[in-house]
Amino acid sequence: MGAVLRVIITLIAGVAVPLIILLALMLAGEPPAIIAAWERGEVEVTAHESVTRDTGYGLVERIEVRAVDPDGETRLLRIADDPSGAGAARLYPVGSTLTARLSPGGNLAWPNGETGLFTFAAFTAAPLVLFVVLGIIFRPVISLLARLFPSLRPRTELMRSALRKGVTLMSFITIPLFVMGLFWSLGDAPALRWFAPIIEARISAVSVEPAPRNLEWIASIALEADGLAFPELNHTRPAFGDVASAEDYLARYTPGETLTVRLYRHRAYSLDLRAFDFAVLAATLACLFVMLTGLLAILRSLFTPVR
Repeated sequence: MGAVLRVIITLIAGVAVPLIILLALMLAGEPPAIIAAWERGEVEVTAHESVTRDTGYGLVERIEVRAVDPDGETRLLRIADDPSGAGAARLYPVGSTLTARLSPGGNLAWPNGETGLFTFAAFTAAPLVLFVVLGIIFRPVISLLARLFPSLRPRTELMRSALRKGVTLMSFITIPLFVMGLFWSLGDAPALRWFAPIIEARISAVSVEPAPRNLEWIASIALEADGLAFPELNHTRPAFGDVASAEDYLARYTPGETLTVRLYRHRAYSLDLRAFDFAVLAATLACLFVMLTGLLAILRSLFTPVR
């Protein structure tokens, strides 16, 4: 009876905890990774509405882009990394139509193809979590079967060894992929922008503005490309201690001049390399080395007899 109780407790704790972690990863972020399972449909943008909401940290103004789905229901159209809603309003004017993912039982719509920060992490962690669940399930089951059927006892260690090697193999593959996904996705200018399309944009305006809460000065560069306005180059506005330094920085950018940029996640990025890009490359090489080392170790162990 004690052995059966231990098996039941192990299964409940060992299965519930990994699945809760996986569910949290699938539901985290905007949009969540589970968006891949949502229904797709054509929506039409019907209005841009300015609203003020109390977030608990103060009043926040945002633009809500309202769209009508195929069933005639009104939904809020969102895009990733756009807390103010200004990006969605800029990309999708009133009257435009697009294919979107529709949240089940909710009022949200995300343009088809949108991914969140945790999307890659969730899908790389999923195989490992599920394999761990299988390992936890089958380990006590193997012990229980060996007690009930003594003829299986000689093969118990062989089955346990196979489970350990399987979980280890998945760990060597998915954990480095998880780390690589974070490195390539993080930052004001994520390294994934290097896979984005290159276009020619026109500098529409440059300006120096005082920072609202300190004595710094903000250099702003606005662009236009493909009929769309991009209020910030590189998704950031550099801050300087004085006006002269900000103007010196902007001297390289002349309104009306053409600039080659990459379009990634609805933003325009220059082709310059950044310091964090080199950290991403170093982390990628390290992760690939760990993956290769783990694969070779597992392959070697497969030909080593179990003692």
